[in-house]
Amino acid sequence: MSNGMENKLSQLMELVGIEGLKSFVLDYAENHPQFKTDLTAFIQENYIGEDEEDVDYRTEVEWAFDETRDEGDRWHSYEVTDWDAIYSNLDKLFHQADILLEAGNAEAPLGIGVQFFISLNETCKDTDYYDEDYDPDYSAEKAKALILKSIGAENVSAKARQEAFDAIGKLANSNAIEYCNVSLTDLLAEMTIKTSSPEDALKAIDGLMAQRGANHRYVEWKVELLRQLNRHAEAENTLNANLHLPEIRMAEVERAISEQRYDEAIKLAEGGYKAAKKQFVWNYSESKWLEKVLQVYGMKGDKQGETDTLRRLFIVHGGSIDYYHQLKERIPKTEWHTYLTKMLDEAHISESFYDHNVKADIYVEEGDMQALFDYLSSLRLSRLDALCKYAYHLKDLYSDQLTGMYVAEIREYAAENMGRDHYRRIANALREMQKLDDGVESARMLADELRSKYSNRRAMKEELKEF
Repeated sequence: MSNGMENKLSQLMELVGIEGLKSFVLDYAENHPQFKTDLTAFIQENYIGEDEEDVDYRTEVEWAFDETRDEGDRWHSYEVTDWDAIYSNLDKLFHQADILLEAGNAEAPLGIGVQFFISLNETCKDTDYYDEDYDPDYSAEKAKALILKSIGAENVSAKARQEAFDAIGKLANSNAIEYCNVSLTDLLAEMTIKTSSPEDALKAIDGLMAQRGANHRYVEWKVELLRQLNRHAEAENTLNANLHLPEIRMAEVERAISEQRYDEAIKLAEGGYKAAKKQFVWNYSESKWLEKVLQVYGMKGDKQGETDTLRRLFIVHGGSIDYYHQLKERIPKTEWHTYLTKMLDEAHISESFYDHNVKADIYVEEGDMQALFDYLSSLRLSRLDALCKYAYHLKDLYSDQLTGMYVAEIREYAAENMGRDHYRRIANALREMQKLDDGVESARMLADELRSKYSNRRAMKEELKEF
């Protein structure tokens, strides 16, 4: 084909785009067996075969990290690492690696995963790492998954496998990687598990636990290995010895539930609740353990256990309208008022009125206007917000008292705060005040007072001009 024809064809292919070409090639291969055979052989030889002379994927990863962009202006320009471009390059390489794995080539994806951690370390060492637009954790997890899927494959050479162990081991031992959430020490252990006999892997995990202490991953790996070796008693002893780890305890709760050992599940969950009371652990709060207790009582059909746990959940949450509704359906009407009063006293409900306040909402639903008024009167914080949200429920009984509370709160707020946003808040409070009996006149008089007292606050006058 002449150069002119090649150039023209190249331009036409660019016009069609990758998806269009892909569709054409697949259709053509389907109807032309020899072309299909030749195409498969070409891809196998150049991209999937074990002797990849034409494609060095580890070098591709190094190039993926070699991206910079100019910052500054024409007088003071400097280069910084372009993490957006790096992320885009890596995403394409990881996609290629997934395709290679499906096609039976595990060695190239292994190299991609290992080189990612090497290049990440080198790049972050040589630059100011922090960039809020780039989070390496996603890429690190992808690289980790590639390594673990590939390391134990039969078609990975001993040389490539050893190189992977050496590279990750070197990084792990030097504590070099501090830029992502993937622990390379843990990754090394998982690689060992994937490539060793259960006995050797167990020794490695025991050594890791002796060196770094137990965490839930190490315990889970050890238990799985013990079960593979039919050492079930040791597996159970390991689990029981590590119930202080919330992930292990929760897994044991779930196992007890699946085996219908409900009393044991409740006992385990209650133990988690007691531990959470002493020390907060993210994702394993007091309420999470009690919700599990509630679930198990439901499975047992223990109505009293459910009711008692709902009450505990209401208190732990510092009030909850949902648990209030559930409890109201369960407690006899003759006992409800005393039950609710005592529960509200124990719940330590926040005085925040940013959105809604659980205690105030409950008093409204109960129709207990005396209790609502007493509550609003007792507030030390957020009283102006509370009045704006709940005073209209009380206007038929307490308009005079509420008007006095509004006046006092607005005066104090105006004295302590300046700025248009604050003046708008005052205007909103005056609008709510107008909903009370004689509120329109009271709001006008207070607005006049504020305009006179703060005559130099032009923005306040503008916001209060409607009154």
